[in-house]
Amino acid sequence: KERWVGQVLRVNREDFPQVSLKLRVRAAPAKGPHKGRFRRGLVVNIRVLYPLKAGGIDFNNEITQRNLLAYYLSPGDRIALHAVISDDDEVQADWLQRKGVVRSRKKN
Repeated sequence: KERWVGQVLRVNREDFPQVSLKLRVRAAPAKGPHKGRFRRGLVVNIRVLYPLKAGGIDFNNEITQRNLLAYYLSPGDRIALHAVISDDDEVQADWLQRKGVVRSRKKN
């Protein structure tokens, strides 16, 4: 219930696999410490986290493998995520799941 749904507005790819996302909140978390922070419609920048081991990112870790999807997202994609807030108030995603694509409505 601490997870929420965001629509990808922008993907900022850095050196693989580092990525940050600009998201619009589509469904706010129902519970948890950030329930009031991520309101529907809010636009937020998120840095994706990966588990580390000595020498860098642990690519054998199941969480890393799941979160790698962020590097391949495109504007319009919807994702479910769990966010944490760093000591310097940066929003970070430690769990991601792709939910599909939001289709733009064509005007006739």
